[in-house]
Amino acid sequence: MEDHKEEVEATEEPKVEEEKSAPCLENSVPNVIKKASFNDGVKRGLHECCKAIDRGVGLMCFLASNCDEPNYLSLVKALCAMRSVKLIEVPDNKTCLLY
Repeated sequence: MEDHKEEVEATEEPKVEEEKSAPCLENSVPNVIKKASFNDGVKRGLHECCKAIDRGVGLMCFLASNCDEPNYLSLVKALCAMRSVKLIEVPDNKTCLLY
C-alpha cells in the first residue's frame, strides 16, 4: 500500500513583528560612551573636547547643561556649529561621568 500524503498549504498569516520603538537617549548613551571609551574614542574635559572638535576628529559632543561658566557653553556650542558636530545636551554632568 502506498501512503498518500496530502500537501496542505499553510494559510497562516505571517507573523508581523511589533514595531520596536526607537531607543531613548538615556538608554543609548551609556552603551555608546562605553564602546567608545574601550577604543580610546572619548575625550573628556573642555580642553580635550575643544581640541578634538577644532581638529575635526570629533563626531559627537555631550554637553552638560549645569555648567557654571556660560562662556564654556557658548564656546562648545559655537565650535560644534562651526565644525558640524552633533551636540547633545545632557541635564547633569554626573550622569555622563557614570558611564
